[in-house]
Amino acid sequence: MTFIGPGPLNNKVITENIYSNFETGLIQFVVLDGDGKETDFEVMNCLLSDPLRIEYYARSVSTKERQPFQAPKDKALFAIEKSIDIAKAASA
Repeated sequence: MTFIGPGPLNNKVITENIYSNFETGLIQFVVLDGDGKETDFEVMNCLLSDPLRIEYYARSVSTKERQPFQAPKDKALFAIEKSIDIAKAASA
């Protein structure tokens, strides 16, 4: 994808492997390096319950520790809305 937004990533092409797990409610976006190998950086899109919500954050693949993540709020909300649309379509 091409990132469109403020900051140093503007207009940068980002390549990711995307993994989903229906049972756990997780979608992982693992960033690839220039050689197509997975890096240690991933963005998580997590469906949580009690209360029902979606959490969006970045973490280290190897340690699972959260990392600073400078995603513009409107872009993160758009990604979450798309996830909800896809989930609704899949359950119909």
